[in-house]
Amino acid sequence: MHADAATVEPAWLDLHANEAHAQAPDTNDPQWLDDQAPLDTEDLPRPEADPLFAGNTTASATSTSFDSTASASPSDALSSSTPRLGRGRARKALLALSLILILALLAQVIHLQRNWLGARWPQSRPWLEQACGLLGCQVQSLRDLRWLQVSQSAVVRLPNQRFQMDLEVRNDGATQVATPQLELSLQDPQGQTWARRVMPLQIDGSPAELRAHQRYNAQISWRTDESDAQRLEAYQVRLVYTELSSPSSNQGH
Repeated sequence: MHADAATVEPAWLDLHANEAHAQAPDTNDPQWLDDQAPLDTEDLPRPEADPLFAGNTTASATSTSFDSTASASPSDALSSSTPRLGRGRARKALLALSLILILALLAQVIHLQRNWLGARWPQSRPWLEQACGLLGCQVQSLRDLRWLQVSQSAVVRLPNQRFQMDLEVRNDGATQVATPQLELSLQDPQGQTWARRVMPLQIDGSPAELRAHQRYNAQISWRTDESDAQRLEAYQVRLVYTELSSPSSNQGH
């Protein structure tokens, strides 16, 4: 063995020094940045402006919106307006049908109340008669006894067993009505009715109708035999509407 040879000791590595050396970043390396240091945005690279997106963005958005509206097909606009047009036609048809029904109802009311209308408004009678000429109806005098009354009467005995009654007939209503007839009941001294007759009123001018709020002087006459004349003690009168064959056939005989 070589005793004089220098003894070489193995080198001991400092593991802690190596770990510290490995963990310490190199501040000169551009890849390492300090998180605490403020970021300078001026030093960052800026992208170049794309010529396709250059210009006013608001104008571009407006142009795009206009193009999207203009690109709508005519069939879409037609389909959206068709329901509105259909509703308008249905509304007009319903309105026309309602007017027709109202006119029909009004015509029916006029037809049923034609006599009253002609009596309440005499100036409308020519128009009503013309309309009835087309419909095949007639405008007749209104028969209404509610406002008619005999205000006073008196009987006078004439020669040859004839009697005459003078009376006043009054129309207190607001409409003119057909001239009524008079029903005369003859009674004996016991109050029993032994004769009843319906006779036409004899009025000056023989009017077919009695005007509203008017008074009329009327007269009737009849004849009996001697025995019946002796039985006449009292009478009753009332106004009626009835069909008479002729004015002379119901007078007393």
